[in-house]
Amino acid sequence: MSEPSQAAPAVPGELRVELHRFLSLEAPFLIPALPDAASDEEAEGALLAAVGRRLQPAGGLVDDEIYPSVTAARAVGWRRRELEVAIRGFFRRRRIRGSLTQAERRLMLRTMLLTRAVDDFLKVAFDRKEIVWGDYPSPQKGFRSTGQEAIVGAALRLRRPPASAPGPEYDGDYIAPLIRDLGALLMFMPDPSHPILV
Repeated sequence: MSEPSQAAPAVPGELRVELHRFLSLEAPFLIPALPDAASDEEAEGALLAAVGRRLQPAGGLVDDEIYPSVTAARAVGWRRRELEVAIRGFFRRRRIRGSLTQAERRLMLRTMLLTRAVDDFLKVAFDRKEIVWGDYPSPQKGFRSTGQEAIVGAALRLRRPPASAPGPEYDGDYIAPLIRDLGALLMFMPDPSHPILV
C-alpha cells in the first residue's frame, strides 16, 4: 500500500488575496499560476520563476524589429525585468509592513493626522490673507499636502530627531522638503509652528 501523498501547503488566504489584487494590475496572466507555497519567500520565488518561464521570446519573432531599434526579444526582456522588479517590490513592501512596531504605526498615524490639520490651517490662513509680509498679504497660494500624508512612511526609518539630536554634531539624515511633503517635514520637526511660521 502506497503512502498518501502530501500536498504542498497553500498560500495563506490573506497573502493569496493580496497577490490576486497585485497581479490583477501588474500581470493578470500569472493569476492562474498563483503558487502553492508555505511562505512569502516561496511564493516570491515561484512567481519569479513563472515570469521567467512565461516571458520568453519564441519562434521567428525573436529578431524581428517591432519598432525602431527594438527587437521582440529585447522588448520581452524589458517587460520581464519590469515584472521581476514589481514582484520583488510587492514582497519587500510586505516585509516592511510586517516589521512595523506598534509605536511606529502610532507615530505615523499621529503625524498623518497632524499633517492634515496643519495643511487645513495653512489653506484657511492663505485664503483669508492672514499670512503677510510686512503690510502685504502673501501672494503665495501654498501647495496642499492633502492626499500625500503617507509620505511620513518615507521618513519613518531615517535617522532623525530625537534619536539624532539637532546641533553642530548632528549625525542624522537630511531631507529637502519642497511641496506636498509636509508629513516628512513633521517627522523631523513635529512642532507644527515650524511649517506655519517659516
